[in-house]
Amino acid sequence: MQNLELVRGESLYLKLVKSILTPLGLVFLLAMILISVLEYRLYSQDALFRMEKLKESVRERLLAVGRTAAISMDMQKHSEIFSYNDKDLPEFKSLKQYLNQIRMKNGIEEHLYTLRLTDPDRQLASFVVMTNQEDYVGTQYIYPDSMNLTFFLGLEQTTDIYKSKSLEGKSWMSAFIPLREPGEDEYSVLEVDISVENLLEKNREISRMLIFFHVLRGIVLLVLFVLVFYLISNILRGRLNLLLVKPLYELMNVLKRVGTGDLKVESSIRSGDEIEVLSDAFNEMVLGLRQKETMGRFLTGMEMKEVMAVSESGKELALTGEKRQITILFSDIRDFTTICEDADPEVIILALNTYFAAMISEIESQHGTLDKLIGDAVMAVFEEEEGLEPSGLRAARCAWAMQQVLKDLRPQMVAKGWPEFRIGIGLNTGIAVVGNVGSQNTLSRTVLGDCVNLAARIESLSKNGKHSCILLADNVNSVISTHFATEFLMETVVKGKSVPVRIFEIRN
Repeated sequence: MQNLELVRGESLYLKLVKSILTPLGLVFLLAMILISVLEYRLYSQDALFRMEKLKESVRERLLAVGRTAAISMDMQKHSEIFSYNDKDLPEFKSLKQYLNQIRMKNGIEEHLYTLRLTDPDRQLASFVVMTNQEDYVGTQYIYPDSMNLTFFLGLEQTTDIYKSKSLEGKSWMSAFIPLREPGEDEYSVLEVDISVENLLEKNREISRMLIFFHVLRGIVLLVLFVLVFYLISNILRGRLNLLLVKPLYELMNVLKRVGTGDLKVESSIRSGDEIEVLSDAFNEMVLGLRQKETMGRFLTGMEMKEVMAVSESGKELALTGEKRQITILFSDIRDFTTICEDADPEVIILALNTYFAAMISEIESQHGTLDKLIGDAVMAVFEEEEGLEPSGLRAARCAWAMQQVLKDLRPQMVAKGWPEFRIGIGLNTGIAVVGNVGSQNTLSRTVLGDCVNLAARIESLSKNGKHSCILLADNVNSVISTHFATEFLMETVVKGKSVPVRIFEIRN
């Protein structure tokens, strides 16, 4: 359907497909974007939830280890340790051994240590007992803000994941457990640290698996949507093609044939919808055109001209006449009555039709119109029109051409066994009444007036012609004298006239 010659731009099929499938495609695209956003949100929430669960489990483990150690820890011994020299005290060694046991028992790879507040204004604390192989009792330490709650209020605290500034930048989490030494107002702190590098790596592996899962699910959904869209688009294309495009294409072909003049064509669409109604209306239109074409063959040139003016330009059908200057041409076949007596009727009609076709063609070539055919006679009208030569000159040229064409046509007629036609022609120019005559239901376009009657009288005298048998009134002769050689033939008083009429004949 893409190569229709009658389609000037984009075909209706493509427009409908685009108008339906484009919004549908946009809906699918928006759906995919929405799904992608939702998948990302779900993944982000899932990752955040898993991380929070991971940190919560680490916090619980740190607090459990710290609490276990704090319950059985001998704080009296702890209160005896202050400086680096105290690392050799039995109290220090006993507490270090105890913390190591707790550490090993709970599978803590990192070391445990205790801190004592030394300068709250500068947030300094000193190490007391540690499980490290190297002892650093009394070393100062700038503790984090969260440890204040443990030092002053005795509250257990845990940290979020943080990066160590000293231990190769590893990620850690810590718990602060309060310890009360005898006779002290402030608390000491047991700090339990744990590296979460392995846990984060495990979380990253899980994240990669989840990303793969979400991407795979997104791809599956995308493929599913594409398949659904493809199926829907194909179904729509097929239905549009069947229900709309094919019937319209058939109707367009019929229209094209009518445009070339084929009025026998008929649309046979039976779709049961509006297109069938359109098809029936089209068939009715073609029937009307066929009837008008048939009717037009029975109309004269003047009548057809009036019909065209009324139907095409919206001109009102006038029942009044108007005066115009025109030239009338009458022609008549000599001895036609005798010819009819001797010839076969079918031959007469064939010969007449051939003759009339040639004569009417010459009338039209000079912008004249056929008024009527009266038996074997022809009456033609040449109106004065702007942009054209005078009507008398055009009528004379038409008359001369008619005689020349008939001269060439006679041998062909004789060869077919038809009668040989010879004609006389009369021309007259004058003022005539042009209008529609008849009844409201039956009208005929014609011209009336004395100039018409005089043209008929002049034609009846054409049998007296010596050269072309084309006779014309003095008023026509004065117009054509510079174009044709004419000769005065007679001066006679015709019926209905008291003044003699000068009649001329065209010589060449």
